[in-house]
Amino acid sequence: MILDSSSFSNSNKSCSIIPESINPKMCIKVAENLGFEIFEDRLNLWGIRCPTGEWNDIFIDFWYDKKLQIWNCIRTIGTTEPSANLLQYIFNQGGINKNGLFILKHDEQYKECYIKGLHKGKYPALIQNPNYKFIGYRKKYWDKKKEYYSGQLYNDVKGANYHSTKEKYVYLNKTIGTFSIGCQVQADWNFFKNEHMSLINKFNQKTYDYTLVFYKNFI
Repeated sequence: MILDSSSFSNSNKSCSIIPESINPKMCIKVAENLGFEIFEDRLNLWGIRCPTGEWNDIFIDFWYDKKLQIWNCIRTIGTTEPSANLLQYIFNQGGINKNGLFILKHDEQYKECYIKGLHKGKYPALIQNPNYKFIGYRKKYWDKKKEYYSGQLYNDVKGANYHSTKEKYVYLNKTIGTFSIGCQVQADWNFFKNEHMSLINKFNQKTYDYTLVFYKNFI
């Protein structure tokens, strides 16, 4: 089934659940449309962004089993951008960066952007390759009347990691808070640790690629 608007909540087209159509086959189709590469000898890490600033984005890790000649995947919920509420708070407090918080640009493929490391020196995660420059926007506050994902592009972000929340954190009905200040964040700590990072360690690549796309590519 191809993802359509009925797969999103009527209020703001949020990904309230993970549609079955978010799968390797559909990702391959989207990659073909956008001119992105699909790797059969590396782990494919994708994020599907759904507006705006909530725990409503989808992460899918997929890989090709050459022996069985099939694609496999794991999927979970998280966020690919800072909280809309946090943007307002940072704006009121004077901000961290004079240009605002970093929002990674979607419909882009970031090759060799991550390496294995410790997020803030605390736990194993994917951290920004020190030799890599992400591109994205910076926002001081969230104006509902203006496009959240537009404006001047920046490549000055440091420490834009791919991590999780914290141990035993229950994300349902909670805002993103400060979990994402430019990072890609999976909401379920146990899934991140036991599924996602186990897969990262199994592939044990020197670097990891990341593809971030907007949900409308699946409609």
